[in-house]
Amino acid sequence: LSDNDGKRLFAASSVHVPVGQRTEMVLNDGTRVWLNSNTTLYIDEMDSGCRQVTLDGEAYFEVAPDERLPFVVKAGVHEVQVLGTKFDVYAYEDWKDFSVRLYEGSVDVGDVRNDLRLRLSPDEEAVVSGDGQLVKGPFDKENSLSWIDGILYFDNADFKHIFGRLEEYYKVSVKVRDPEILRYRCTCKFRQEDGLKHILETLRRLHKFEYKWSEDNR
Repeated sequence: LSDNDGKRLFAASSVHVPVGQRTEMVLNDGTRVWLNSNTTLYIDEMDSGCRQVTLDGEAYFEVAPDERLPFVVKAGVHEVQVLGTKFDVYAYEDWKDFSVRLYEGSVDVGDVRNDLRLRLSPDEEAVVSGDGQLVKGPFDKENSLSWIDGILYFDNADFKHIFGRLEEYYKVSVKVRDPEILRYRCTCKFRQEDGLKHILETLRRLHKFEYKWSEDNR
């Protein structure tokens, strides 16, 4: 099926995006969703009685407004509830780097484990702090959605953060023997289609380190 703009309409119970790819989809309530690499969206309910999905990965949502029917995104112990707005959720399987970034409208972000709920305003994000608690604060919108165009952008990020994102996007395991490497920092931009080896070679030119490639992680 397709809508008038030629975007694909989905009514399936789940949609998976393979490593290195992205997709745009339209749910049957009119909500548009962009899914990043190695992401699965489970469509739990999408009818006149409930609008609920479960996310494993990263997705940007433009939710069709319906004041009578909230749209709910579940991700592990976290839940995002909106009426109609634009926001990004990063929530890969371990959920240790869970985050929600709000671009328009408002959202409620909850931690059902700790019975905690935060309300975000535009240009605010909710993230999991070092002690596992949800906290909110401002974020820089510039380049924050570059992944939709296949661009991986890191702004003064340490290698621990960068390697963590690469593990999720490319579905690999990065094992670092020297913890000093994780403290290296850089601002960099990559095309996702260039692949993991190209990214590692570029990072190695910025900060010298050696790595061994295992075909089990290809």
